[in-house]
Amino acid sequence: EYKGRLLGKEYSIGGGQKKFRQMSVGTFLKTYTEGTYLLVVRGHMFCIKDGEVFGNYDDGMMLKRPINIAYKIGKLTQEEQQIKREENKLENVN
Repeated sequence: EYKGRLLGKEYSIGGGQKKFRQMSVGTFLKTYTEGTYLLVVRGHMFCIKDGEVFGNYDDGMMLKRPINIAYKIGKLTQEEQQIKREENKLENVN
């Protein structure tokens, strides 16, 4: 089972400081080199998997576009799977 996790817009700018602003696609590619992510930019969504862009031809070239939303896609842990099973049991009882 998979789930999506919303990534924050706060990221390190060096010296232990963090800044709250929109990360660009280029910065995202440098920061998140492993994993599967769905990125939403203005009016469009595409996928990045292990540092490779999957989408339209221009998605990998327009690196200065600000990201509106970023989701990390990954497998549920065993603990999260157990919680989900218990939630499903409660829904079936009601």
